Amino acid sequence: MFILGHLCEGTVKIRAGSCCGSALVCFLPVTSCCLTSRSSSRPRNTTHWLRTACSGCRKPYGTTWLLFHPSFVYGFFIPPLLIHLCRNGSRKYPPHLVEVEAIQHKTTQIFHKVYFPDDSDEVFEVESSTKAKDFCHNISGRLMLKSSEGFSLFVKITDKVISVPDGDFFFDFVRHLTDWIKKARHGTTGVVPSLTYQVFFMKKLWTNTVPGRDSIADSIFHYYQELPKYLRGYHKCSREEVHQLAALIYRVKFEEDKSHFQNIPKILKDLVPQDQMRLLSPDDWKR
Repeated sequence: MFILGHLCEGTVKIRAGSCCGSALVCFLPVTSCCLTSRSSSRPRNTTHWLRTACSGCRKPYGTTWLLFHPSFVYGFFIPPLLIHLCRNGSRKYPPHLVEVEAIQHKTTQIFHKVYFPDDSDEVFEVESSTKAKDFCHNISGRLMLKSSEGFSLFVKITDKVISVPDGDFFFDFVRHLTDWIKKARHGTTGVVPSLTYQVFFMKKLWTNTVPGRDSIADSIFHYYQELPKYLRGYHKCSREEVHQLAALIYRVKFEEDKSHFQNIPKILKDLVPQDQMRLLSPDDWKR
């Protein structure tokens, strides 16, 4: 048995079995952190990812740091995690499965795909200590947006799309959401579902949005998020404005290709608001 030091407010006792990766983790309300391991053929891998997972969720108590056991060679993973935890605070939930799998592969790098309203996507690195607002800043910087104000992360899981609060740790929110849905569905069906999720980055608040001020935000977010609302008739427009907007929407969809003119009656619903379509015949709209 050896003491890793005062890691957090709760004691973590971990007893590792002879098989790599099998462990029992229990949290008790005291002020030290102990890692208990009996001899096994592969103690390093077993205890490394457990120790890293624990250090990625809870910050050190006071100024005492972990005392690394000499037999471990992966200790360099932990100090950066603790630095982030001291800066951002402690996590509220255990590591998400994605984090556990990364640690088991001896890495703390987690790359996450993020989807945008224009049907594009990019991959971003997410850390255990990453909060939603930091994630938003990273995405805004990569896309060279003028500001991240009003933007938010959204998690889509099953048929639900839920905004991630700015102050929440990203993986805490995903873990809480998946656990909640699993619990609800398990109670109704008796079977624990296997859930996957997608992450979207979209405009949430439009109070200070001015079209034309940020052309990148207009082309990736504003246009594609507002187009469905416009086609449902949520925006009040004159007939002349509807004509002009229909021509612009056509150019966005097909650029300079005029071969689709003959299909205008079929694609009219993608160009003109529902409440305006009946004002003119398809042939008139085509002209």
